[in-house]
Amino acid sequence: MGHNLVKLILVTIFWVIPWFCWAQNFASEDFVVTQFGLDDGLPQSSVNDIIQTRDGYIWLATFGGLVRFDGNSFTTFNRSNTEGFGSDRILHLYEGKTGAIWLSTEMGFTKYKDGKFQTYPLNNVGAINSPQRVVQDAKGRTWALVDGIPYYFTNDTVFSKKVFDNDDLKRKALDNRDGIFVAYQKKVLHTMRDSLVLIKDFDSVFESEISDVIEYPKNSEILFISTARNGVYRYKNGELFSVKESTGFSSNFIKRLSIDRDSTFWVTTYNGISRFNGNGFEVFDPIKADYEINFTKIFKDNEGTLWLGTLGDGMFSAKSSIIRTISKEDGLENDIMLSLSELSDGRKLFSTNCGGIYEWEEGKLIYSVINTHLPNLCVWSIFEDSKNRIWLGAEEMYRLNSLDLSMKGERIDTSHGFYGNVIHSITEDTKGNIWIGALDGLFKYDGKKFHGFGSADGLSSNNVRIIHEEKSGVLLVGTISGLFKKEDERFTLISLGSETEKENEKEPYVRAIYEGEDGEFWIGSYGDGLFRLKDNEVCNITSKDGLFDDIVSHLVKDNADNFWMGSNRGISRLPISSASAFCDGETEVVQTYSYGEPDGMISVETNGGFQPSFIQDAEGNIYFPTVGGVAVVKTNDININTTIPPVYIERVRSSTDVISDTSTVELPYNDSFLEISYTAINFNKPEKTSFKYKLEGFNDNWVDVGNRREALYSKIPPGEYTFKVLASNSDGVWNEKGATIGITITPPFWQTKVFYGIVGLIFLTSGPAAYYYRVSQLKKENEKQKRFSEQLINSQKAERRRIASELHDGLGQQILVIKNRLELAKQQIGNTTKLEEELNEIMESTKISISDVRSISHALRPVHLEKFGLTDAIINLCREIKDSDSIEWSYHIDKIDGLIDENKEIHFYRVVQEGVNNIMKHSSAEEASVLIKRTNHTIFTTIWDDGKGFDLKNIFETEGLGFIGMKERVESLGGTIDIKSAPGKGTTIKINILRA
Repeated sequence: MGHNLVKLILVTIFWVIPWFCWAQNFASEDFVVTQFGLDDGLPQSSVNDIIQTRDGYIWLATFGGLVRFDGNSFTTFNRSNTEGFGSDRILHLYEGKTGAIWLSTEMGFTKYKDGKFQTYPLNNVGAINSPQRVVQDAKGRTWALVDGIPYYFTNDTVFSKKVFDNDDLKRKALDNRDGIFVAYQKKVLHTMRDSLVLIKDFDSVFESEISDVIEYPKNSEILFISTARNGVYRYKNGELFSVKESTGFSSNFIKRLSIDRDSTFWVTTYNGISRFNGNGFEVFDPIKADYEINFTKIFKDNEGTLWLGTLGDGMFSAKSSIIRTISKEDGLENDIMLSLSELSDGRKLFSTNCGGIYEWEEGKLIYSVINTHLPNLCVWSIFEDSKNRIWLGAEEMYRLNSLDLSMKGERIDTSHGFYGNVIHSITEDTKGNIWIGALDGLFKYDGKKFHGFGSADGLSSNNVRIIHEEKSGVLLVGTISGLFKKEDERFTLISLGSETEKENEKEPYVRAIYEGEDGEFWIGSYGDGLFRLKDNEVCNITSKDGLFDDIVSHLVKDNADNFWMGSNRGISRLPISSASAFCDGETEVVQTYSYGEPDGMISVETNGGFQPSFIQDAEGNIYFPTVGGVAVVKTNDININTTIPPVYIERVRSSTDVISDTSTVELPYNDSFLEISYTAINFNKPEKTSFKYKLEGFNDNWVDVGNRREALYSKIPPGEYTFKVLASNSDGVWNEKGATIGITITPPFWQTKVFYGIVGLIFLTSGPAAYYYRVSQLKKENEKQKRFSEQLINSQKAERRRIASELHDGLGQQILVIKNRLELAKQQIGNTTKLEEELNEIMESTKISISDVRSISHALRPVHLEKFGLTDAIINLCREIKDSDSIEWSYHIDKIDGLIDENKEIHFYRVVQEGVNNIMKHSSAEEASVLIKRTNHTIFTTIWDDGKGFDLKNIFETEGLGFIGMKERVESLGGTIDIKSAPGKGTTIKINILRA
């Protein structure tokens, strides 16, 4: 989507009844325009009509089908995916009194009601004709006009209607407030119940056919009649007046007349849109495109956003913007802004990042004449003092002694006693002293000389960024490492850090200071959020507490007691009451509202760390410096979106199918996977719509999911549940009712009451036999476990004996050799040759010892598994076997790292190791293979050989520990093992393990 901030220029035409006279009046109105096209989900680039139905959805008529829009995504209905759809080429849309949507298509018209489409082709002399439009009167009677023939629709039947031409009927028709005006060819008609009455035939007057007719104001009998090629006419009491292109239309080729929900009268022409302002028509052009756009419709939704359909250019939205950015389009050559300052004569000065200073006055921008004599164009601070002198801080100080910017000023340097470099902040106290914050300290000018303050005077940092005089006269100084208060001629730290931070001497980089009505101070920082200092207690608000950003470069209070704050991610608004409630312990979070590109900013990043850093004019507008121009916030135009967003569950999908009925869902226990897609209708910043949901009966806690629009559940146990989802709009207004869906997971037969009854009956009749059978089975199982335990203990003893033997016979002997060799070496200290021989022998024995240790540790846990992961460990195992065994081995190992719990990877490795060791020891095979494949859900392993095989009978009861251990390890991994073998037919082991 493309985002463009545009400026609306309105042409006002004054209407003097009964004739028009006009003059042009230019006013400005700011819009943020967004274009929607194929890449955004539209099926086709022409949007022929736009409506919003009572459920909140916006519907679009395109040549690629009917499109539903919730503000976030488009859903298309067409012949390929929808039963009952007649034609994809849709011309007009209309919502009836009962909620049905009527589609005028090139193949007749179609009704959409309760999720079903029904098409009604209109046949005229063997041809199917395209209706111009479908409309309804106040009683819900449906009319369609097709090629000059009016049709009336009732009881799913279409009738053609005769037009009555009678003066008495004309008067009765006009007095019938339930009827509506309709037009076809060059005639204007009015409905009266199920009849049509001719009001006026303009055949002798109009050169082209009537395209639309509308009564405005309602019940006034004043008709506006549009024609295909001759503009708009006004008709009242038998008199006709022409309103053509020169009276506020971009073209005389008129397509449509419409009245929006706010009673604004709109005219859509071939290449433009106009609106009636109460006196006349004015051209409306929020897009400001450099090419001609063929418009089809303008529509205003229930949140005040305007939607514009086009032929071939998709759809545009135009939202009133509270931010207007002064940018390169206004004349800025360099749009990275620094200090902003308003002079006493009303001019505003904007400094740029080494691009000089601009003047802004009465909506016009000029490159200031001051740049011709500025010693440095990188100005960080501009300040006018009480004597109308202008101070400019850059790498050095420069001062103009009047408001005449063409007059050269003077450099303030060491010859004046000023030693500051890189000046970031300038202000004046109530006594007329000028305070200057620089990179190397704080300076005061008392009108006669400069006084410097730095670390020797109590400032822990000489880099001063903000200076503020309290109402009591005490000076506060913000540096890059803390806030300081001036007491006499020294500065004292006002600690804003926690106790831990105090110990670490960590204090925030202070960028903004605001003194509240009750004597509290609010401190904006770079990276540490917002601080409140009240009654010697510090409250810190950060993004974890709901603050939009932890960078607060500006703190500006508006007329509605909101703080406006600039940051690297945009501008935000924080009600002071919300911040105070948080700091007083009344709430757990603060409520902030953010603004960025969708609100008119070209760049969301504001600049700060200098003073003055903003302008607040008499109208309440706040000017922020950004890296993409000056963002002007119209704080008095803030409108909270109070529209409660409707919430809908749009789709429910199980593991096998999409469930069409979203009112209730019933699934069997073995198909308890659910994907629930939901939405909320919100067209004003839909990306900031928030959701929370819960599945009552399964987990009664709300799950906050932000803007995510789907919920996933798996392995829901049998039972009855209710899924509920709530949503809020971008201004935090919640739909507390939300949307719900009943979910039933049917239990397996053995968990039903019927099964319990059968089991009870069987128990009463055959309980003793079952008891004795169960006891015998348990005994067998206990015997099996006992044998397994005994074998396991014996195996552990054998393993311990093996390790002890290896340590004693191998490693122990080598260590003894090393000891003896060291004794011999000690005796040869004087004989270099002999000493070297003994040391070489010691080195060889040490290498053998290291090798023995590695062999023992490898048997306990493979080194490759520890260092390189499971996949490489198994590959290394297979490679070593292949290189050292006479059997013809082959192997293929998929990458399975991370698919098994890290603590259980050794179990899987040992299973594979045991399998291949058995082949080498017992199979007498010529060929063998190891295959490990990964799927979406499992790891499938096959170990095969063509050896002598064995009898599977009682394998897990009487055979060696190897297979029993493999089985136990596989079961610990949640998998299954299947062993197939027979004497002379080889052995195949198949292992299936679920992925972690």
